[in-house]
Amino acid sequence: KRRINIKSTIETHLIPKLGQCELATFSNVECENHLIWPMQNDDYALSSIRHHFQLLKRAFDQAEKTELIERNPLKDTTFKSFIQTAIKPKKARLSIGNEPELALSLLKPNTMAEMMCWFMLLHGTRIGETRQLKWEFIDTNHNLITLPEEITKTTEHVIPLTDHALKTLIDWHKRSLKTNRSKYIFPAKKRGPISESDASKLVNQVSNKKWSAHDLRKFCRGRWLIIGIDSVVAELLLNHKLTDLQQTYLQEDPTPIKREALARWADHLHAVKAQYETKTEARSYDFNALN
Repeated sequence: KRRINIKSTIETHLIPKLGQCELATFSNVECENHLIWPMQNDDYALSSIRHHFQLLKRAFDQAEKTELIERNPLKDTTFKSFIQTAIKPKKARLSIGNEPELALSLLKPNTMAEMMCWFMLLHGTRIGETRQLKWEFIDTNHNLITLPEEITKTTEHVIPLTDHALKTLIDWHKRSLKTNRSKYIFPAKKRGPISESDASKLVNQVSNKKWSAHDLRKFCRGRWLIIGIDSVVAELLLNHKLTDLQQTYLQEDPTPIKREALARWADHLHAVKAQYETKTEARSYDFNALN
């Protein structure tokens, strides 16, 4: 998907807007006049404009490193060189109020759509790496699943599996064998893993288009901190690159602390599910209801 998005940006925005500019004389002025302001005039969000600018800047950086160009016109330029307005993050579409619904609907997955969302909820993985999971990644002797670097955005990602998670995966495997023999946990109908677009459609089926896989990942990050999981451990679980300072706290194998964190998260979700399944108190009175 990332390659498709980059290709789309180049073909839809960068080439049409900057294709006629002379490389030898290209500067901040041309960038502002032909890319930044035209996109603003077309009412693009500042976050989108920044994304296109950053892609252009990375292209120049790479061209300079490989000596395709002698001068990088954007070497010392940042997006704030053009626009100083702070870009507000998107409002979260999942919050603590959604937690019971997620726990009730996903902790006993019955369909591929539910299974995919279940895995992302329990482990905070990205949709791109989740859809490419293979059965061979699972180590049943040590209750681990290892995502290779080829399918992650960063480095190899080792995820400890709780007993519940491993049992759910085993049950899903047994069910899958009745209809297919794919090496992928989420296979396409013909061959290979399910596509990015089809994976997003499955998420939409579960969420009724109210939230995305990325919203689920952000929800995990926020809730992990609330239930007491250390921020560095949360970054490890998301497979984010740690700062040098954060690295100093990790002198040993982080697998045990990741396992403890994911077990706490799973126990929390199951407790929420159990609470709402047995809840017998009267529903809140609705003052907006019509007679």
